[in-house]
Amino acid sequence: MTTERPVTNTGDLLNLLDRLLQRADDAWSNNLFADREKPCPFFVDWPDEILVADFAAGLIQLGKVLELGCGNGRNATYMASLGCIVDAVDFSSAAIDWAKQRTQAAGLPVNYIHKSIFELEVPSESYDVVYDSGCFHHIPPIAGRVMLSW
Repeated sequence: MTTERPVTNTGDLLNLLDRLLQRADDAWSNNLFADREKPCPFFVDWPDEILVADFAAGLIQLGKVLELGCGNGRNATYMASLGCIVDAVDFSSAAIDWAKQRTQAAGLPVNYIHKSIFELEVPSESYDVVYDSGCFHHIPPIAGRVMLSW
């Protein structure tokens, strides 16, 4: 029997998140993307509202973009539609398949990469924008601290 402990401080929260995500792998993420009809906030067909607003306000300029955790490709497809050169990475092969279908249907070029962000080799100064709306919140906090120094 497992004993539930209350989260009373930042360390408890970080440990809880580490335990929740430590078994995440391609099978886990493929299962997440298996049912495209499930009610999931990021399974929608439109890009993130904040991304659209930031482009409209000129806070993000057109250029070469790396999207981390691209999921079904909705944001990558949007940025490509504006004229950005987009590389988009996701750990889930099911997500990459869905994203490729979306982008091909729109007739847009996006370079999709099926890989863990921890295995991604990114040359210095190779992107104008690195965008994430579906990756960092899935990374265990200990690994996330390592990633942020990248």
